[in-house]
Amino acid sequence: MSFNIGGRFKVGGFTIGANIPFGVGRDSEVTPKSITDKFKEIKTPNNSINTMMANVTKSGLFSRPYLYRILITPPKEMFTSYSSDRLKSIMLNCESLSIPGYTMATKPHKTYGIAKEYVYEKLPENPITLGFYMSDKMHEFNFFNDWMSGMYKQGRVDYYDEYKSTMTIYQLSAQEPGVDEEDLKVMMKVKLIDAYPKSISSLSLGHETTGIQKMTTDIQFRWATYEDYTAKSSRDRQGGTEGALSGFKEIGGKLANTFSSFSTPKFGSIIKKQLNNLPAVQSLDQFFNNG
Repeated sequence: MSFNIGGRFKVGGFTIGANIPFGVGRDSEVTPKSITDKFKEIKTPNNSINTMMANVTKSGLFSRPYLYRILITPPKEMFTSYSSDRLKSIMLNCESLSIPGYTMATKPHKTYGIAKEYVYEKLPENPITLGFYMSDKMHEFNFFNDWMSGMYKQGRVDYYDEYKSTMTIYQLSAQEPGVDEEDLKVMMKVKLIDAYPKSISSLSLGHETTGIQKMTTDIQFRWATYEDYTAKSSRDRQGGTEGALSGFKEIGGKLANTFSSFSTPKFGSIIKKQLNNLPAVQSLDQFFNNG
């Protein structure tokens, strides 16, 4: 006899839904009198409450959408106009963005029978929108306005290679707490190739308007690359591939540190060398090439 227990459970401050199968099969003659007896008599090691609780304790295995950083590499002609501190503040004020997805474009082909869909192109989700809190000196708006002004000068469009650049998005992990986001581990790196701002939003003003002023910009890019740091660190350690749950253990209904054996780098170690000396021309060239 088998059955399912479904419901919503609150674990570590988060409410989750679960549907857990129990039982040994239809041919079993086990007929417990209550659910309590069912737990005692039937062994379901892969579907027990303890396993589920361990899996979601403190929501350790769930990605957090607010743990991210973005690294914006401006065109070379803008390096002399923006100091390291100003660029850092602009990137820190990025309050919303999205990691772009993509679609496989297909075309039906039929010789006989049911038609088949063949892939012929990969289409990135283009463009993406970045949202920024506006600083008092409006550095964010001025930065993208300067970028776009350099693309179109006095009725003439600049060369593509002169205004395209690179943007990199880092998804961080909540597994290991740190002093700030630079202490957090990097799970994924997404690089937008040949990126540039396509539009900037208007700025609404008004005597009855309250709160922080915001702006958005649409970023066009030619291609996006995705780098899984968890898989990379696993290969670096053992020369093979392991899943992100390689360190999973159920101990007294609690989840052991999933990434305790991982060597994924911290965000600070990835970008500090690239940002430390931005105003220097030599360092800027290195930053542009390696960003």
